[in-house]
Amino acid sequence: MRPGDGLAGRSLAPLRRAAGHGAGADLAGAHGAGAALAARHLAARDQPAACAMATRTRWVTLPAESRAARLARQVTRDVLHGWRLTGLEDAAQLIVSELVSNAVRHAQNRGPAVGLRLCVAGGALRIEVHDSDPRLPRARAAGPLAESGRGLLILDALASAWGAGTVGRGKAVWAELALSC
Repeated sequence: MRPGDGLAGRSLAPLRRAAGHGAGADLAGAHGAGAALAARHLAARDQPAACAMATRTRWVTLPAESRAARLARQVTRDVLHGWRLTGLEDAAQLIVSELVSNAVRHAQNRGPAVGLRLCVAGGALRIEVHDSDPRLPRARAAGPLAESGRGLLILDALASAWGAGTVGRGKAVWAELALSC
């Protein structure tokens, strides 16, 4: 993907297939797309905390409110412009929106804030979202008309690697986007 291409350089076929996983698809189960999603996540989750070796880092604390995803997208857009990584902007904003929305929705009543860390390390843009809920994300089946339930599939389709782990009393969910040369 070249700078300025946004999502144009990526195939949306995985997203279209993900949207088709409807009734009867058990994504947390041991067969079909769920097994592939779980296997990729399990292999990736043991990667060390890459931001410790980052060349560029930005941390923002967001309110655990419905406006957090909008604020996170704006921060991501501004940071990527400053770092001259605008070619990753569309995918990064979609990932940030999914992760922050999930943190706000599922970690409600467990803390007043959500943390967003963007960093460049090891040839990738790493996006981390921290919240105070120690429960790790689980893929779930989404019916064909469901308005939710596809976030991890979107994450898996866009990110070169992703994972989650406990941090203190909460968790961090992360995704990486490979830097284009």
